[in-house]
Amino acid sequence: QILDSLHACNSCFSVALTSAYCSGGKRKREFVYHFALMLTSRTLYVLQRSTENLELFMPTPSETRKSSRKGPTRSEASKAAILDATRIEMAENGWRGFSVDGVAKRASASKQTIYKWWPSIGAMCVDAALALIPDSPDGGRDPQERITTLIVPLEAAARTGAGHAVLRVALAAAADDKDAGELWRAWMNRDIRMPMRMLLAELAGKRVIRRDFDLDEAIEEMLGPLWHRIMVMRAPVREGFCSAQAANFLKVYAAG
Repeated sequence: QILDSLHACNSCFSVALTSAYCSGGKRKREFVYHFALMLTSRTLYVLQRSTENLELFMPTPSETRKSSRKGPTRSEASKAAILDATRIEMAENGWRGFSVDGVAKRASASKQTIYKWWPSIGAMCVDAALALIPDSPDGGRDPQERITTLIVPLEAAARTGAGHAVLRVALAAAADDKDAGELWRAWMNRDIRMPMRMLLAELAGKRVIRRDFDLDEAIEEMLGPLWHRIMVMRAPVREGFCSAQAANFLKVYAAG
């Protein structure tokens, strides 16, 4: 509105000055000319200051980003609370006794929110368990160490608090629930199976292991004892378990 008023006043002055310029003598026209220059410069100054003042009331880009992040931040915090509550419920009551009501109460969330974010309760359990598994550490050049780095995150998760109980429920859910099974297998394929395929192919090319290995059988031989200890024996995993499995694999599949 301020800018519109200034433009309107400027238009009126322009008309008046033009009329005076055309009807006056030489000295009068010179006076009108200089006065018009002064008026134009003052108008531009006022417009500039008005624009600067308006910018003071406009949100900065950082403020805009902060306000736009409020929603997602709340959602992420709520999801983290639900996954924490899910792990507690998994450790305390197992798969058969799992209670969505208990999770909702612990997380101060509604069941509607839980069913909105996960396609099934089993998928939520698997998601909660996968959040416990850390990224693979950097491996060295030693074949045993490189194989170990791909499977040791499972050992680390199983050895963290009640992680072995959480993984046990996740495996039961993956076997029992379609969505949970697809989520678990997708993680296994991305984080273990595909990297293991590339590593074993490299080791076979260097004649460290035989070329006639079967990828799925190799992974089952390395991780089968881990699943047995978690699911059947219901026991924690000892430190160095995955390193021992990698050493045993290299011994069995050593190139002749």
